[in-house]
Amino acid sequence: WRWRDEPSRCTGIGEARVRCVLKRHPEVAPPAPRPEPSAPRQIDYLACNLFWAADCHQTRLPDGSTWYTVQWMDLHSRYALGQVTAASLTEDLVVQNFLTVAGRYGLPSLIKTDRGSLFYEPNSGLPTLFERVMGALAVVHVPVGPRQPWWNGVMERRIQTCQQEVHLPNQGDAEAMNQAMEAERLFYDNERCHSRCNDQPPATTYEASHRALPP
Repeated sequence: WRWRDEPSRCTGIGEARVRCVLKRHPEVAPPAPRPEPSAPRQIDYLACNLFWAADCHQTRLPDGSTWYTVQWMDLHSRYALGQVTAASLTEDLVVQNFLTVAGRYGLPSLIKTDRGSLFYEPNSGLPTLFERVMGALAVVHVPVGPRQPWWNGVMERRIQTCQQEVHLPNQGDAEAMNQAMEAERLFYDNERCHSRCNDQPPATTYEASHRALPP
């Protein structure tokens, strides 16, 4: 700027040279573009009873006993539909508990599970008892991929919450375990607020299915 009136000096000062000098000063650099917001990873399951989820988890008590629980959940409302706890889960017990839950709330369109042997058998090529019952009831069974628990992440998060908040008995007893798990489920559904339900309990969002369990 001081040399603007000196032709002999201005001949060596072009626009390109000025830009090279300005690049050395970060305070005059153009602002970096803002990163585009990433799409939310949470899945919207659109409606109640479109998708249910099921999963099993184990609980160890101070007396050394181990108990196994299967839980059922509506993925749209996050409503915990039911559970059963036993020292050992069998296909008959899992199916019977599903039918009890479906008799109370109706049937879903699809149900998502992991590939545990209670739900899915990939080796024999024959459907499990659970899959045969789902087929008879026209409920589509969706087994998630092997070693991919995030595909059933809502249910995994529900189990984590249950393990953190349930008040377990000191000694292993089937009746006491089921009472403890059921008390936690009722609190989760009717009193515990959920961000997915506009900070209201899931019971305020869930509506029973129009597909009743056949006789």
